[in-house]
Amino acid sequence: MKDDSKRIFILTDACLWEMNKKAGVYHPHAIEVVDSETGQVRYIQSGARIKFVEGQISKGREQDDYNKKP
Repeated sequence: MKDDSKRIFILTDACLWEMNKKAGVYHPHAIEVVDSETGQVRYIQSGARIKFVEGQISKGREQDDYNKKP
């Protein structure tokens, strides 16, 4: 069995819609990964360190972007 650091995962998210609906809120969301070999779904915990392998990533946001409210 491969060490997790050698596996390739597909990054997605989970809106936790059902749990949030029951709680009457719209958050949190969770970072979800799918093992590209097995299809097993797992979660990335806060503070994890990851390596970008492939896909699209946006340019870095600046502090002014964070300060803007939707």
